[in-house]
Amino acid sequence: MQRRPSGATPSPFEKPEPSPVATRLAAALASRLDDVVPDGIRVTASVGIVTVEDASSWVKTSLEDTLSDQEDGLRWTCHRVLDHVQDFVAETTGEPWPARAHTLPLPVVRMIGGRIELRYGTELTLPTIGRAELGADYLARRMINASPWPPPPHRAATPKSTPRRRIS
Repeated sequence: MQRRPSGATPSPFEKPEPSPVATRLAAALASRLDDVVPDGIRVTASVGIVTVEDASSWVKTSLEDTLSDQEDGLRWTCHRVLDHVQDFVAETTGEPWPARAHTLPLPVVRMIGGRIELRYGTELTLPTIGRAELGADYLARRMINASPWPPPPHRAATPKSTPRRRIS
């Protein structure tokens, strides 16, 4: 791989390197999902992309497209991956997964105390993803985003008013 000289502008056709958070999140999601998908289907992660595959087809989901520093972006990204894996498994096997009935349970992603809880309805609960798995990059960005904007005033002074004229 050739390196671009420092100071050179990137080509619009070059894909930027995925963030470390996207790479770690992809690995965490793939490891949890690979443990529960049916035999013959694999879930893997590589540089911020989760891949679901069997012997004849595959689907890739990039986490960079929807991942953001906000909880909603993180939750939406995880939901999207769970949804894509569920669709792939259901279409490949011809049966609803992980349901035992005729309907697919909806993916549920909740953020509780910095942990990401993942499940498919009441049918299947995956191990949570903790803060440590996402790394210091995510924690630092979360702390920056948690700061209030605009900043609070330095002193709480009463507003000055103009003298009012009495109207009789």
